[in-house]
Amino acid sequence: MTRAIGLSIHRITSRWQLSRDNSDSQYALNGAISIGQVWRQDTVHRYQWSVAPFIHISSADLNDYLNDEKLNSNIFNFYRENHASGWQGSYQYRYQPWVDNYLNFGVASGSNDDWLSLDYLRFNSSWNQYYHGHILQVGLDSYYRFADDHRATATWQYISRVAWQKQIDIGSFSQGWLKISWQQDWGWNNHNISLEFSSGNNQHTGFAPYAHDEIIFPTLQLNHLLERRDYEQ
Repeated sequence: MTRAIGLSIHRITSRWQLSRDNSDSQYALNGAISIGQVWRQDTVHRYQWSVAPFIHISSADLNDYLNDEKLNSNIFNFYRENHASGWQGSYQYRYQPWVDNYLNFGVASGSNDDWLSLDYLRFNSSWNQYYHGHILQVGLDSYYRFADDHRATATWQYISRVAWQKQIDIGSFSQGWLKISWQQDWGWNNHNISLEFSSGNNQHTGFAPYAHDEIIFPTLQLNHLLERRDYEQ
């Protein structure tokens, strides 16, 4: 059995968006620190838990959301989940009996501003496939959001996700990833399409599911080892 415990600055992100009439702009800042543990009994079953205190600062409020239908959900959203502070916790299980694809299942929750009451429960699942420098991901998330001071009634939310990533060469010093993703909220009937670029040989850092120094797909890991050998020679 292999175990690893870690502490990391898990997320520092920012969002900025012009309003529809271009008269002003909206922004949001997020920060979190995660502590958690990863362990596995063999190469097929892998588990991870993590807890992350967080802060959220946003210039938008309910009036901004009602007046701007294009407001980014990371700045303010219908489900009123953008609390100023609290904690988020998750448990993940990965099943990988195959070489370059796996199934992932997880459950997560987060608190309200009082740090004591629960804001939501999240259940997620995904299938991930690596093939010749490409990664395809298909997933389904479901949320149960409790009624509280920010939400008049309890709400279920269902989200489907499809993403494609391609590894690209950005010079002799590193590799990069280009990612296109589509996310559909079936309950509120809206969607997000995103384009992302990242550099570095590891897809994730911190305590994203199964991050740290692990490369999930063995073929991708072998490619990096060969690249490193060629670089050292």
